[in-house]
Amino acid sequence: MKLEHLEDANTRLKRMVLSEMSAIREIVEVEVSSPEAGTPRDVSDASSEIKRLRQFEDENALLKQTFAELTLVREKWQEVIRRKL
Repeated sequence: MKLEHLEDANTRLKRMVLSEMSAIREIVEVEVSSPEAGTPRDVSDASSEIKRLRQFEDENALLKQTFAELTLVREKWQEVIRRKL
């Protein structure tokens, strides 16, 4: 049961990371394709978007690390289960 729970958590984590990455891509594409892009007052907006993008990247790195750790835990549990069978 716990192994299934970890697999479900891994799946949810993957979906969440992919969803965040898609949202970031959409934001960047909209900002780049905007006809107003490049005006001086947009520089501060772009700067805040860059900060926001960096926060997403940091969060994504943390999620990837968590996912890797959960994967290792899952593999260890699978080894334990195999030994008992």
